[in-house]
Amino acid sequence: MRDKLAILCFSGLMVLATACGGSGDSSDGGGVSGPSYSGATSQAAIDENNAQTLALAATDASDTADNQEQLGVLFEEVFTHLSNQKSGISASAVVSGNCGGSASYPDNVDQQSNPITGTVSFSNFCLDGGESGPLVVSGQISFIAQVENNELVSMAVEIDNMVISYNGNTVTINSTIAFSQNGVLFETSTDFTGSQGQTLRVENLVISGDTLNGINITSGRIYHPDNGYVDISTTETLVFQNCLNGKPSSGTVLLEGSGGTTAELVFTGCGSYEICLNGNVTCTPYTWE
Repeated sequence: MRDKLAILCFSGLMVLATACGGSGDSSDGGGVSGPSYSGATSQAAIDENNAQTLALAATDASDTADNQEQLGVLFEEVFTHLSNQKSGISASAVVSGNCGGSASYPDNVDQQSNPITGTVSFSNFCLDGGESGPLVVSGQISFIAQVENNELVSMAVEIDNMVISYNGNTVTINSTIAFSQNGVLFETSTDFTGSQGQTLRVENLVISGDTLNGINITSGRIYHPDNGYVDISTTETLVFQNCLNGKPSSGTVLLEGSGGTTAELVFTGCGSYEICLNGNVTCTPYTWE
């Protein structure tokens, strides 16, 4: 049960991590501050001049990465440790990563309380990913977790300047996340640096699935600083088949703008996609740069 929950959580985090840049100013304590959105906040009217720009922003919001098991393992560690503390199994408040660093958990988890709350702090916490390389995490999460029959079933998490280094990339995440074993599987809102170098915002992005079986976006809103926001959802499941660029190999994302304007972003392979504007059956093909 916890395995499924951890993988779902990872899928959502990687939506952020694959789109985020490593930019930001140093904060107190030597951390890195994440980006903050300050662009347009009205709904965009989608047309031939901005459809590709908005589609790329939607791609940034829906991208997931290969090797999702890595962050899944991280959150499986969190779930297992908190569950052990909750059930009274001996569990140290400080845990070492299997390739270095440490994670600090609450040392006073009340076995009778529900929900349970607290923080987990990571200091260069390293998990060995084998051939895919190590995952190194620094930062803090605050959580509130619901318990049934002494097992965690859902959790809301606030991520504060978490720095993730993996596969040669370092990203900073500030986000709020909710996930559970039933119902809404993953929901997040965050500001991040998109693939075109601009600060974007995603609100209430609700995701289900994983890269093994496909990703579905139930709903979400993506903000672009020059154009404003569009609402996004999948009309065909996003399928990932080892695309080295992290893009879906198939699937469709619907973008909805003001005045009933729409665009369909159709993934046609690892290296290509099409944009179909306002229900037009004639679509414009593009390739990833």
